[in-house]
Amino acid sequence: MGSILYEMLTGVPPYDGENVMEILHKKANQPPQPILELRPDVPAPVVALVEKAMARNPGDRPQSMAELARETPRSRACPVGDAGAGAGYQAADPRHAL
Repeated sequence: MGSILYEMLTGVPPYDGENVMEILHKKANQPPQPILELRPDVPAPVVALVEKAMARNPGDRPQSMAELARETPRSRACPVGDAGAGAGYQAADPRHAL
């Protein structure tokens, strides 16, 4: 899921290569290009969530989509428009998480 989120945010896959073996070698031996280098406008908590989902150690990744969804509201804010006092950002509904 982390790789899909990475590509959705950046427009490029986290690892690229001429063939599957080259891609797997890169995945095993080098980190992907930092998201903020490709998209400096992505909020840091969102970057942290994607990085966690892409952790090399499987035990460091969210273990289910439910766990990822629970983490998502902490990293995602949705604009609610310019409605005067109190307008700005509010936590996303976790039922509609990525």
